[in-house]
Amino acid sequence: MSPTTSRTAWTTSRTVSTTSPVGQEDAIMKHGQWLTESEGGVRVLAIVGFGGLGKTTMALALQRRFGEKFDSRAWVQASQKLNLPSLLRGILKLVMPQQDPEGKGGRGTSDGHADGIEGSNEKQLKEKLKEQLKQKNYFLFIDDVWSVSSWQNIWQSLPINQKGSIVVTTRFKSVANACCRQQEHIYMLKPLPHVESTKLFFERIHDPNQENFKETKDEIIRKYGGLPLALVAVAGLLARRDLTEESHWRTVKESLNSELDKNLSPEGVTQILNLCYNDLPADQKNCLLYLSIFPKGCSINRKRLVRRWISEGFIAEKDGKTVEEVAEDSFNELISRNIVRPVEHSTNRKVKTCQVHDMILEYIVSKSSEENFITLVGGHWLTPTPSNKVRRLSLHNSNPEDVKEKIENMNLSHVRSLTVFENLHHLPSYSFKSVILQVLDLEGRKNINTKQLDKIFKMFQLKYLSLRSTYIKKLPSEIGKLQYLETLDIRDTNLTELPSSVGRLQKMVHLLGGNKSTHLALRFTEEIAKMTALQTLLGIEISRGSTPDLGSMHNLTKLKKLSIYSLRDLHTNNNKYDELLPTIEN
Repeated sequence: MSPTTSRTAWTTSRTVSTTSPVGQEDAIMKHGQWLTESEGGVRVLAIVGFGGLGKTTMALALQRRFGEKFDSRAWVQASQKLNLPSLLRGILKLVMPQQDPEGKGGRGTSDGHADGIEGSNEKQLKEKLKEQLKQKNYFLFIDDVWSVSSWQNIWQSLPINQKGSIVVTTRFKSVANACCRQQEHIYMLKPLPHVESTKLFFERIHDPNQENFKETKDEIIRKYGGLPLALVAVAGLLARRDLTEESHWRTVKESLNSELDKNLSPEGVTQILNLCYNDLPADQKNCLLYLSIFPKGCSINRKRLVRRWISEGFIAEKDGKTVEEVAEDSFNELISRNIVRPVEHSTNRKVKTCQVHDMILEYIVSKSSEENFITLVGGHWLTPTPSNKVRRLSLHNSNPEDVKEKIENMNLSHVRSLTVFENLHHLPSYSFKSVILQVLDLEGRKNINTKQLDKIFKMFQLKYLSLRSTYIKKLPSEIGKLQYLETLDIRDTNLTELPSSVGRLQKMVHLLGGNKSTHLALRFTEEIAKMTALQTLLGIEISRGSTPDLGSMHNLTKLKKLSIYSLRDLHTNNNKYDELLPTIEN
């Protein structure tokens, strides 16, 4: 049987940029063989340890090494505030067969089932999941279970007495005991020994003279109690300094509490992260705090992130570099400091997607809430309702009524950024009241209706608008009034043509269209050719009938990236074909 999975499942399985977990090779082989070779019933392995010890890294290594032996596989987050329906939907989206829904313009993975899954209640989701996993040899990775009751709710939702393997990560031994009948299937992660800690540290810092100032370096490594997250964070901090100067090593050593090497507590980790945060320039602090918008475990697309930074006004031209180049530098700085970790790389070896470790993200969320930088509603984090005006609002998966109640108690008069994750069953209409929004990201929201679209295109301050992976077929003609719009992302939709008013969008830099799954493309017109600030134009169709003058493409003198999905009715003896080649070459 061919394994049933989606691209998302294996994108997330590559999240650990450190190759294999340090010092865990024997354990991975032992437990991986048991998960794949044992017969009878569901097998559960619990990995237990302090936050930052590498539980997720080890579980993902198991999935990479042994996942191909299973028919279906998925990775989902449980976390402190369990949302069972959301967790079940997450599993279903990854284990249901690929399907492209007729007339919906789905993306060829789980989106074909999105409407049915989103409209199902908890009981129906359990029935669907049991039906999907029935008689299948499945692998589930359930990350970060916080309580025995959460585990019991998850366990009761899964098929019993069937084939399957489950890997659970948790910080609590009591949860591991509830998961596993036998202690031998509970793996207690321990701090790394000094030798392994040293190996990990110097893998990350690339120090050409490891023997220089050896005593100081050994003290720094011992101070972190063998916690991989702490070692990697400090390595990233030091990597930005001149490693030939002993004063830099001493400064880092003396900046940390002497008690850290005796008892590395959550407060100790916070101290380390504070040191890393305070070392950042002010503009990069904003870029870092902005990551709190994204849900825990989310793979963040680099281009999506840097374009949003620019639209938020965090980036300015500097040292002769454009805002795009400065934004890329800021992203690379966070990568080099080990604050965010690469997930996927493009063919040009640039980072395509990244992720934030959950303990670092927890710190960022706390800091962001403290400074009223981002306001989160729903999802994994328990954050207080802000007493001040909300500036940037991010809606994570939650009960729509809960969202409505929380938002009604907020001052939204100054909201300039709104991001909606997951599929809220009823996207609240009050989300569209703000006319000063500059960033609106509704990627993947299937239930956007015409009335909501009309409201969106009356937000005349918008600089960034993403309607990617929605079911929209047409945009209102009022789009031409969005004079400040810099990025319009309408990929993976049913849109094939833009209103003629788009020619007035003189600040448009990135126009992203086309649907690779359905082979729909965005018709190139003379109006698009009037967007003379365009640097990126994706997913267009060029045809004899709809493109009267290809020579107008010459106007796009700033264009750096052009993606043509379709060439219709153009032949080598056709005048249009003759016009196209020199236009692209120029």
